[in-house]
Parts: sequence; structure tokens; C-alpha cells
Amino acid sequence: MKMKFAFISAAVVFGLVLGLASTLVLLAIALPSSTGYLLTLAEKADYDLMAKNLEWVSRAGSMNVVFVIAGLIFFITLILFMAILNPRLGNAMKSKKGFLKLLVVLFGSMVWFYLLKIPVTMPGDTGGQGPWNMVVLIAGTAMLWLAAGEAGWAGDFSSWKMGVQGQRARPMESLVLGGLVGGASFGLLSFLNWALNKYFILVSEVLDKSGDVSYRGYTLLACGIIFLCAMAAPIIAGFIVALSPTYGTPRQRRLQLIFPGALLLVVAAIIGGTYWKAAAYDLDKSGLAEVLGIPEKATASRTVALFTAGKGSGIILQEWPLEAAGYGLGVSSTIAVSEENLRKVEDYLDEHQEGSVFTYAAHDVLVRGYHVLWDMRKGLEQQAISAQSILLPRQTLVARLRYLPVTPENLRSLQTYTDETRWYAGGRSALKIAEGLAHFGKSAEARTWLNKAKERGADVSQALFLKEAVLKDGKIQGRILVNGKPPISARVALVRYTGAAGKLDVSSLLSKLVDAGELDRAGRFAFGRLGAGEYLLALMADKETIPYTASSEKIEVRNSPDVVRLGGRITSADLGEINIVLR
Repeated sequence: MKMKFAFISAAVVFGLVLGLASTLVLLAIALPSSTGYLLTLAEKADYDLMAKNLEWVSRAGSMNVVFVIAGLIFFITLILFMAILNPRLGNAMKSKKGFLKLLVVLFGSMVWFYLLKIPVTMPGDTGGQGPWNMVVLIAGTAMLWLAAGEAGWAGDFSSWKMGVQGQRARPMESLVLGGLVGGASFGLLSFLNWALNKYFILVSEVLDKSGDVSYRGYTLLACGIIFLCAMAAPIIAGFIVALSPTYGTPRQRRLQLIFPGALLLVVAAIIGGTYWKAAAYDLDKSGLAEVLGIPEKATASRTVALFTAGKGSGIILQEWPLEAAGYGLGVSSTIAVSEENLRKVEDYLDEHQEGSVFTYAAHDVLVRGYHVLWDMRKGLEQQAISAQSILLPRQTLVARLRYLPVTPENLRSLQTYTDETRWYAGGRSALKIAEGLAHFGKSAEARTWLNKAKERGADVSQALFLKEAVLKDGKIQGRILVNGKPPISARVALVRYTGAAGKLDVSSLLSKLVDAGELDRAGRFAFGRLGAGEYLLALMADKETIPYTASSEKIEVRNSPDVVRLGGRITSADLGEINIVLR
């Protein structure tokens, strides 16, 4: 009895240490730094607090100490585990045969502990486990029970025969008991892994009240991981004790199952209650499409054409599905894009001011969705809204403002982040702000922020933008026809050229799209207030007007524009009449 109590106690300690080590590994990977980010002052204080309180994790040797302690506890647990499987373990040192059997048992036990990781994934990983993994764990446990058990091959370690002297071996019983422990362990760990992933989503998307890594979020996640590990270990240990391959009676086994069974019910009640309460945050829903009752995948596609003179037919065609995927820290959601569906997403956010597991994904869906429609105004508007509380769209927006049209609205958007009573810009972000201010002709402010970038660790040796001439009123215009006629319901876009012309995607538009609008009835377009740079022209039209499946042999672009360069003495470009001829 003392051995069984010691084993379960060691399992609890092992679970606690394993949970702690897991959280420290996660932290060592994700420990944030405010070096280059654009942060609210609250985010900056949180980052600094986390770095101050947890910086020892990243120090050389700190994790080694943790792993040494974990290894020591694991070794103690392993020895006690072997003693539970076979109470006659002490006999192994009395003969060469016994010692060789002991080595086999030791190796098998270590393999079994390794197999326990099969149902386990890291928080945020949505990957599931298949039937084959369950079979491997069940079969591995059954074989270990047969090999190491008192009633199995190891016996009393006195000979190569199975069982102990004076008692018949129970190989089939050992296999069955081992299979039951393997199946119970797989089921338990799979359930706790599901719970941990759901809890990770709940914490990262709702409870930490942040769109990025936060001290509160890390603390909540660490508590959850440690709790689940500390519960899983004694439950599995309890099953091992009750179903050990020894000469126990059925009544003894039934009584010993009370402890892990009761503990399992307590854990299930806690997880079930938490999950039920979290349903208010839509944790039980698969995605925004299900919540809103709209299609997940695109119900329609359009054709996007990127003009590239000198590239074959002078045009690159691609299908443009009207759908958008939004990403949070732990979830993703895809919806079919339409004006109506995007308004439903906006209404959803208005109705969930307290937050939901899809809050951040919904914000991202709006940004990407309006960019899918090439609605520049609403796309930028949603990006600015997201940037108020979410780091990634904020970083993307600040970098993007360096290339957008030189309008008062875009300037005000950039100057929002120069208010140091609200924002802190790390070195790289300060450099982007400086470049953006120069783009808008604010040379004095740009120089100030360039100095701040240097003071905060940014490499400014290649920052030559203050020496370049500023262009604030650049213009690109022209006319687009399809078989000599203006296309109906077509949109035209100006895309920043980055050295290679290829197919567009929504993610690239978030950094490359400069401006977009509708063609007029005559097919004319005009983009104004452009800064210096290199641009490509793109067209979005109905697939009936321009089939995205059209081969290069059946399409010709007359007067296809190449890369359009503005800057220096070149302040405008008239692209003339661009005629897409379909044969």
C-alpha cells in the first residue's frame, strides 16, 4: 500500500513539474520583446512586466536546471512505476537472468512513457489523433504489461519462464489489463488535450483581453496546463495501480478503481462546467460562418487581371474567389464575401462587445473581406479599427501608410501613432513612422522620428528617404476596354511593384494595394495624390466578361502597361487606351 501511495504521490509531483516545464518551454519560445513593435502604453507596460518577471527563463542554464529536476523526478516515478508493475523488482539484482530481464523491463517502461505523448498536442494545435495512434498505445501498453508484470514474463526474475515459482502465469490477463490501461490513458489524454486546446482558445481570444501575448494570458494558460498535467498524472497512475499485471483479485481492482474514477469525474465536471459557461463566447461553434448562418466557402468568383507588358500576352489572369479567411491567435474562420455578409460580421462584433472566441478573427475577416472586394476605403477603415487593439494589423498598417496616396485622411491615420501619450514605437516601428512622415512631406517630423528609431536600436544606415525628392500629387490615368467596350461592374486597382509580377492574393494586397476604384461608364480611371514609387495596374471583372480560364493564345492585350514609375521629374503617367481582346 505504501508503494502504491508513493507512486501516485510521485505521479502528482511529476505532473506538476511536467506542466511547469511545458509552460516554460512555451514562454521561452514566445517571450515577447518591445524592441521593434508599435504598442499601446498598456501593452508596453505588460511586455516589460513579463520580461522583468520571466527573463530568467531565457538565461543560459535556467532551463537546464528545470530539465534536470524534471529528469530526476521522472527517474523516481519510473522506478516506482516498475515496482507497481512488478512488486518483486528487488529480485532482479540476484542473478544475471534477473538483471537482463530488468533491463528489458526498464527499456519497455521508458518506451511506454514516450508513447503517452501520442494523444498530446501543444496548445493551439487543432490536429487530431487517428485510430492508429490509439492502437499503438493500447498494443504497446499490453505488451509492456505482459513483459514486465509479476503475472507475466518478468515474474519473480528468477528464470526465463513466465510468472513466479509456485503460481501460474496470467499472460492473457496481463495483456487485457495492459490494453485497458492503454485505452483509458489514450481516452483521458485525448480528452484533456481537447480541453487544453479549447482553453487555449478561450484564454487567447477572450480572457486575456489582448490581441497578442500578454502576462495575464500567459498566467491563465500556465495555470490551465499545470492543472491538467497535475490531474492527468494521478488518474493514469490510479488506473495503473488498479490494473497492474500482478496477482490481484477482482475485488481489489474494483476498490482501487474508485480513486482514479472519482478524480476523473471531478476533472470532467470542472472542464464541462467551464465549457458550458464558455458557450456564451461561442466556444462551441466551429467558425463565424456557423455563427452567422452564412456560407463558409465562396459562392462566386470573379476574374483578376494583372497587366504586365512583356509577359506573354501582357496579362496574368487568375480566379478571384469571393471569400476571406480571418485569423485570431488560436482560431481561424472563413466566410463567403459579400457586402451583406460583411455587414453581418460588423453586427456580430457590435453585439459581442464583451468579446468572443471569434472577435479577432472577425476583425481580420472584415479587413481581408473588404480587400477581397477591392473596397479600399472600408478596407483601410477596418484595418485602422483592428489596429487599435491588435498588434499585427497595426504593424501592417504603419508599414503600408508609407506607400498610400498622400491624402489628409491617410496622414491623420499615420499621425495617430506619433502621439506618445498613447503609443510607444520600438526602433523598427519608429523607422517606419519616419519613412511614412517623409512620404507625406513632413520632413522635420520625419527627422525627429528617425533619431528616435536610432536611439531605440534600429539600423538607420540605409534610411536615405530624407534625401529623396517628395512627390505628393502623382497621377496615373487611362482607359480599359474589353473587345473595344468598357467592361460592366469592373474595378481597377493600383498595386505596389516589389520586383516581380505574379498572381495576387488577399494577404499580399494588405501590403501592396495602393488604391482601387470603379471604372466609369467609358472605362476610364484616374489615381491621384500618389507618391514616388513603382506601380502595376490590375483589373477585377466578372468571369463572364473575362474568363479566368482563358488561355494566352485566346487573349491579347493591346497597349498593355508595364511597371509605372513615378518620381523625380515624372509626376504623372497617361496609360492611354488598354484593350483586352478575347478571341
